[in-house]
Amino acid sequence: MYHDAGQVWTGLAKNAHEGIASPGLIVPFTLILAAGQVLPFALLVPLAHADPLAGGLAAAGAVVAWWPRFDAVARFRQSPVGALLHPVGIAVFLVIQWYAFTRRAVGRPAAWKGRTYPAASRREPTPV
Repeated sequence: MYHDAGQVWTGLAKNAHEGIASPGLIVPFTLILAAGQVLPFALLVPLAHADPLAGGLAAAGAVVAWWPRFDAVARFRQSPVGALLHPVGIAVFLVIQWYAFTRRAVGRPAAWKGRTYPAASRREPTPV
């Protein structure tokens, strides 16, 4: 289905505006995913050097974020590399969502494999 990273990007962005990249969801989901899945890893080293307690809290957050991924590695024989890169994957996912949101906000339709997909319009209920 996808032959390179560019096709993966546009393929994921094509459907993003119907999900998390919708106006009512993008900010809360970004805050939840960034705070819970990316921030603990980003703060781990700086906080560990600045304050041991803060570093310990960041390490605890990283363990909590990683736990389900490494559980899946053990249960379903998934790649440990995918689990290790989970915070990077979530960060890229959020960037794709914001890319799709921004494209929609400026009126550019989603495009994939030479086709464009206008955003679905909200349907008004039909009068009875």
